[in-house]
Amino acid sequence: MGGQPAGRAEDRTPLAHGCAVQDRWGHLLPAPCTKTHHFEYVGIWTAPDVSYDDATEKEDAVHAKCRPVIARYAKVPVDG
Repeated sequence: MGGQPAGRAEDRTPLAHGCAVQDRWGHLLPAPCTKTHHFEYVGIWTAPDVSYDDATEKEDAVHAKCRPVIARYAKVPVDG
């Protein structure tokens, strides 16, 4: 197959993330978006090329990258 995905692009099922809740161990579990939920996939951003420890140490920088993605999804201004 030469590294190409099987089937035509229009025939493949798109990757779909939606809403989630957190279990008591901190795992995210799929949840219907029509029910109460605490997490919702809205998009992605490219993380800097640093270690996980460095990225989590600077949570404000991570949140600053997430805010525009969330604001675009929610159609609200970017605050923060």
